[in-house]
Amino acid sequence: MKKLFISFVLILAAGSLMSAQPQGADCSVPFASYDGTDLELDIYFPTDNNARHWCIIYSYGGGFINDNQRTGSNVRFCRQLADSGYVVVASTYRLGLKGVKMKSKLGMVKPMSEAINMACEDVFKATAYVLENASRLRIRPDGIILCGSSAGAITSLQCDYELCNRTPISRILPEDFHYAGIISFAGAVFSREGKCDYRFHEPAPTLMLHGMADKIVNYDKTAFFRMRLSGSNDLQKRFAKFGWSHEIIRFVDEGHGVAGRMSDNLEDVLWFIENMVKKGSRFQIDKTVNDRDRVRSKWDSAGLDALY
Repeated sequence: MKKLFISFVLILAAGSLMSAQPQGADCSVPFASYDGTDLELDIYFPTDNNARHWCIIYSYGGGFINDNQRTGSNVRFCRQLADSGYVVVASTYRLGLKGVKMKSKLGMVKPMSEAINMACEDVFKATAYVLENASRLRIRPDGIILCGSSAGAITSLQCDYELCNRTPISRILPEDFHYAGIISFAGAVFSREGKCDYRFHEPAPTLMLHGMADKIVNYDKTAFFRMRLSGSNDLQKRFAKFGWSHEIIRFVDEGHGVAGRMSDNLEDVLWFIENMVKKGSRFQIDKTVNDRDRVRSKWDSAGLDALY
């Protein structure tokens, strides 16, 4: 009864901003609108009565073509994070590759970069909403973490990259705002200038989990001239060179299935947040996992043709 009462109080604390509850989350709120269609944040509250919580903004995967915000694995992972003491904000975003047919990898560069840009704009708007309503949501403004899977992981990493370079789309956020951490399940960063440079300030502490045989989001890099999509391995080299705080977990002989197994790595995520985000320990951790008994999914052998 006490647990239910606390949950109810937390929901009331968000005030009249909230609309009807979607399945899984505690409440939902629109935060942006395009052509009369609302984008919504699904919010999951912890059951404690702390005055301020760290916040995780979660972006789902789906190749920038599928809206997977409320699928079972995403809802379960968000609830697990909330039950671990975090306010979790699951953000939808515009799907810039919906309906796009792949003709060649080179031909996908422009639509892919545009889709990433659109998703980042929307996650920045979600972040701005959280900052503006931090008191009502009982969130500490300096404790906002981005987390994502696949397309959502690309978006999360890219948002920090854009913010660290103070690009125009990031200027919706206060000039002194930094993300507290980034968590990426099979993500990458898109650059038009070759290797990723973080010019104004160093990236947030970053956790990267990636299958070494990923054929959808390249574990290393995909490059055309100066355009470069840097996967976890390529990013890690950059982070290690400059001494930036990070952890990478490499999965031997595994493909894109890593992007859908967030709950399997919940303990890794919680350890990272507790030690490298909250405590600020400047670790550089490189792990390799070779689990021959892990059940493989269809995505472990899938390539881009499975999406586009």
